Amino acid sequence: MARNPDFLIIGAMKAGTTSLFRWLGRLEGVELPDTKEIHFFFDDERWNKGVDWYRSFFDDAAAITGEASPGYTDPARADLAASRILETLPDARLIFVARHPVDRFRSHYRHWVQRGRERRPFPEAATVDSEYVTRSMYWTSLQPYFQRFPESQLLVVRFEDLIEDGGAWESILSHLGLPPSPRPTDQQNPTEGRRGYSKLFDQLGQSGAMKRLGKLPKPLRRAGMKLLTSDSRRYRDLIDSSRGQVAASVEAALWDDIAKLEAQLGSTLWPR
Repeated sequence: MARNPDFLIIGAMKAGTTSLFRWLGRLEGVELPDTKEIHFFFDDERWNKGVDWYRSFFDDAAAITGEASPGYTDPARADLAASRILETLPDARLIFVARHPVDRFRSHYRHWVQRGRERRPFPEAATVDSEYVTRSMYWTSLQPYFQRFPESQLLVVRFEDLIEDGGAWESILSHLGLPPSPRPTDQQNPTEGRRGYSKLFDQLGQSGAMKRLGKLPKPLRRAGMKLLTSDSRRYRDLIDSSRGQVAASVEAALWDDIAKLEAQLGSTLWPR
């Protein structure tokens, strides 16, 4: 262990980054850390542990290694993260997976409802300045990277092209200098349809204790999961609310931002 990563998947949240990370990790010559989201470049506590601490996650025997932290393009953190990445990994290959902006923030909302961190109905929560909407403003999120890195280092692909065999997988392999390989078809299961987390579940997950639950015999695992999750009417109502109408002001702000990204990339991403 102890080397710089060759690539970073820098977003977007709820746009298939977990599936992509797992798919890449199965390829011959690619060795990825057990921890997907290291958060080194925006988390001051981790940044202060130093570059040697960060490098310890990566296998120096691997032909290619990397990580995936969608928080690197959170608009509130992207400028800091991009500066630190340029300072530490000036030659890293960067990958950004862009999902239809409305689909992405609906999924984002359901994710926080499941985690027990969102208790407002979707129309009330999904305002123009909410995290749900701002993290779907991809041009804004990527500006710190476009300003610092040559275009050849930053690949933007559509989530829809990645999961529907639209050529994104092949573009990613080429971007990383990897040989052609069949696109995997399994995907990380979406939040919709799952039970909600209790507060204790979330706390155990953040502490790492949930990994120990996974090692218990199946009957005990099932009993534990029943105690730690819920499927209340209120939870289902909140999940269902994510299918609701999106405010016109939100739509306008999103598509104005996406138009700027399309102009930068020279291609249309989604029909209006």
